[in-house]
Amino acid sequence: MNPFITGIFFLVILLAAVLGTRMSILARRTGHLPELCIAVFAFGTGPGSFLQVLGRGVGTLPSSWEVPVHMAGAIALSVAAIALGLFTWQVFRPGERWARLGFLAISALVVMSVLASLATPTDFASRVHSPTSRSSLVWLLARGIFVGWSCFESLRYWQAMRRRRGLGLADPVVVNRFFLFGTWTAGMLGLWLNSVVARLLVYSTGSNSFESTLYAAGSSFGLVQILSLWLAFFPPRAYVQLLTRSEISRATG
Repeated sequence: MNPFITGIFFLVILLAAVLGTRMSILARRTGHLPELCIAVFAFGTGPGSFLQVLGRGVGTLPSSWEVPVHMAGAIALSVAAIALGLFTWQVFRPGERWARLGFLAISALVVMSVLASLATPTDFASRVHSPTSRSSLVWLLARGIFVGWSCFESLRYWQAMRRRRGLGLADPVVVNRFFLFGTWTAGMLGLWLNSVVARLLVYSTGSNSFESTLYAAGSSFGLVQILSLWLAFFPPRAYVQLLTRSEISRATG
């Protein structure tokens, strides 16, 4: 893996670890489930994504290590996906029966598909052409459902809050927080789509020579996610003051 891509991934992991730590402290203080879900998501996504890249046969690890490392990343990302689904259900649709059943069904699909992938061969090339590689596509699809659901709900709520702000009924900082949350989930969709493209190309060609480029693009989506979450939950004072001044100018202009 080239040093630039490695540096980006380590930066994403560092930001995810800091965010996960901060959210864990917040969850312990408040006792609220959503903060804990985001902490689990942050701790699972950063290391999980990096382990997946290391295990994709990019030449960094001995070939005998590739599949175990890749599967460790898949397990971490599975936990993160389920945490995201739980967050979306509890924050946006806590009283909806369909949301609870959907969360349970997709979580089961994530777990079953990642367990099926544990039966893959230990060689990268044979793993790509093995029938069990189809389970990884199912795994990607299941995770993508959680990501898409979260993106839809967060952007829908942001639009509702924008309308309330126009009537003077919503705090601009809170409205911006939902915008940042929507940006985070949109970044996740981009990262998910990047993973789908990479997996389909490997599955159809048996080659992974292009994956470094795709994961470099994916790491950019990761940075968007982490920075958006950081500004949403731990905004610097100067950032909050800027939002407040902008709202005053809009109201008096």
